[in-house]
Formats: sequence, C-alpha cells, structure tokens
Amino acid sequence: MVRRINKVVLLVLGLALSASSFAETEFSYSLALGSTIGKVKTLLDGGDNPAADTSDWEAGPYVAFGVHGLYAERHELGLVASYSTADGDGLLSIRPFDYRYRLSDALRLKAFFGVARYDKETAAHGYYLGFGSEWRVLSHSKTDGLGLGVEFAYGDKIARDRVLPTDPPAIEASSPEIFYDMTLVNTYIAWYF
Repeated sequence: MVRRINKVVLLVLGLALSASSFAETEFSYSLALGSTIGKVKTLLDGGDNPAADTSDWEAGPYVAFGVHGLYAERHELGLVASYSTADGDGLLSIRPFDYRYRLSDALRLKAFFGVARYDKETAAHGYYLGFGSEWRVLSHSKTDGLGLGVEFAYGDKIARDRVLPTDPPAIEASSPEIFYDMTLVNTYIAWYF
C-alpha cells in the first residue's frame, strides 16, 4: 500500500514541477454540485477471488472543486478534489490528473486518475479513475460559465487492513487486507470562475 501512495505522490510532484510551463496559461476554477449513484464489491483473500459481498446501487451527494489550465487550444489539465458516498460511506478523491479535451466550445470529453480514501470502519485507500463528458450551457469566456457533466468512475482495489475483531479471518496465504471495488456515476452542475 505504501508503494502505491509513493507512486501517487511522485505523480503529484511531477505535475507540480511541470506547472511552471503553465506560467502564461489561463486558469479556471470550478465548483460542482450534484449526485452520485454507485455500488461497492467487497473482496476478501487478496481481491482476486469472487466478491464476498456486493451492495445495491445507492444514491448520494457529489461535491467537487477543481482548477484547470488551458495549455493548448483544445487541451485542459487540472487537479480536482471530490467528495461523494459509496454504500453510505464517505469517499474522498484527489485527482492530480484531470484531463479535458474540447470537441467544441460547449462540449468536452474528460479522463481522470487519482487516489481515493474510503471511510469504512477503518480508512481504505486506493486508485480512482474514470472518464466522462461535460457540456457548457452558459459561457462568457474560455474560463467561466456553467456546465452540466456526467462521469463514470471506478475505485480499484481500495484497501484497508484487517484489524477489527469483526473482520472475517484471513485464510492462510491470503492478503491481510480487505479490498473494495466501486463503480460510480456522478452527475453534476459546475460553476466556473
């Protein structure tokens, strides 16, 4: 788990160091409010076996704050922090790679990668990635306006240690961690400023 976190820290540092190339770049900030619907698979014994439990699809809130730089005519790269819920528990994600491609002035395709913290009985951490699209319904410039968006996100092998007395015992040669795979659909209205 520590190796995963170290890789993400290196990725964030790399993006921060390359930010100097954004010196002449226009930046936009965004606040997104909406809802998420998702389900969670609980995986035991290393996470490579069939799910021990799968939740029903459940709705919850979605809030995100981001900053993006326009570094070419059609390319935006930024950082987004979001909060939603999955199976009733909080999910915080930091996406140091949030890329958008402008198909037109109004329509953008996006892809993102980052890390997530899932607030179960003890915190679980893992990768968070996905793709989506966004339509700017009101825009006065390249960096402001209102948008409508939808994202398909996946939390991959978000892990926590088996430390609670209520945790199922680990089978010999299995992982000392419990894994969660989550599938989410986020819909939102974003305000750009």
